[in-house]
Amino acid sequence: MKNPFKSLDYRKLKTYSIRERHSKVDIKDFSTPWEKGQNFSSFLDTLPSILAGNDLRCVINEISLAAKSNKQVCFAMGGHVIKTGMSPIVIDLMKKNVLTMISMNGSGIIHDLETAMVGRTSEDVAQSLDDGSFGMVKETSAFLNQAIK
Repeated sequence: MKNPFKSLDYRKLKTYSIRERHSKVDIKDFSTPWEKGQNFSSFLDTLPSILAGNDLRCVINEISLAAKSNKQVCFAMGGHVIKTGMSPIVIDLMKKNVLTMISMNGSGIIHDLETAMVGRTSEDVAQSLDDGSFGMVKETSAFLNQAIK
């Protein structure tokens, strides 16, 4: 059988030294270990000012500025925020008027409802997909369908 792919021509391939390349991450940007007894602000200071570490700092700063200026802060989230146990923090931020609006996808309402109804949520997806029981809990669907009517 003939190979349908054209062979690569490596003769034009050129390498260069890492010392010549612009790098986005430098070891001087790395985090430092957080030490026992330090506060949350100190923890944030240990995060690198690159990529996700910088993004987290920016989000915290923007939310803080908005809240201090009495601006609206909409928190759009998925169900993972609830099913990983972060609801108390979200609720606290709502009570403190830091978050003024919450929007979530369909899994958010399911995890929130199940937590409120029975104090637990989040099925084993792999197992329930395999045996055909994924999303088939009767109480959750019955309550939501009745509420929608």
